[in-house]
Amino acid sequence: MSVCANVHSLISSGYDGSLMNGLLSNPRFVTAIDNPDGNKLGIISAAYSLGALIGVVPAPWVADKYGRKASIACGAMIIIAGSMVQTFTTGGNAMLGGRLVVGLGASFQNIGGGPLVAEVAHPRNRAQATALINTCWYIGSIIAAWTTFGALNIASSWSWRICCLIQAVPCAIQLVGLWFCEESPRWLISKGQDQKALGVLAKYHGNGDENDELVSFEFQEIKEAIAAERAATANINVWTLTKTKGNRHRLLILIVSDSQAIQNPADLL
Repeated sequence: MSVCANVHSLISSGYDGSLMNGLLSNPRFVTAIDNPDGNKLGIISAAYSLGALIGVVPAPWVADKYGRKASIACGAMIIIAGSMVQTFTTGGNAMLGGRLVVGLGASFQNIGGGPLVAEVAHPRNRAQATALINTCWYIGSIIAAWTTFGALNIASSWSWRICCLIQAVPCAIQLVGLWFCEESPRWLISKGQDQKALGVLAKYHGNGDENDELVSFEFQEIKEAIAAERAATANINVWTLTKTKGNRHRLLILIVSDSQAIQNPADLL
């Protein structure tokens, strides 16, 4: 279920990231956003990535403090809100704001979704599971292309509004599916919920047997890794990233790379 939830996340990202290309071929849409000049159109097109960039700070904090599922749920609700703004408003500024909101939601989803799949998937299937969610970006992109093409035949503003509204569909499915997903065992252990984490590992990696050799090994390995990380970062905080020129340079690289990954995660494989 965690893989399915993140599959919808990547389909949504692929759809959102590619939607603008198709909409620009629709004369009704261009008129609805006030026939923007090249500069304004460029900002509207880039707004998705800019919104994702804004989410670089709050999204990891939510995923670490409240859990991977909470991050995915927040992202889904934010994207639904952004898609409603795009669907039921007109004007370039409204479209710009809607795309910023959708990009912000995509940041939450991708930052929470990837770790959830990697931390829940069985070691034997982890490579296939993580590869599957990344390739689903293209499914969303293809759906966006054909949806915008087919909607050209609608002789009203719904020729573009329906394309924006569809952005909410994968997220609505996610919000339902998350109820049936387990939380990341690594996150649970980091919050002191060892028994619950052991139950998740046993359920997915040991056929329900908490004494399974693989389950016991993974459980201890996660606990030791978290303890080592805490010891290594005991005197480090977020401001450490900006204390030296080298750290600031690395932070800039991370931010730029994360923004590109959210727009098309498969490019980084």
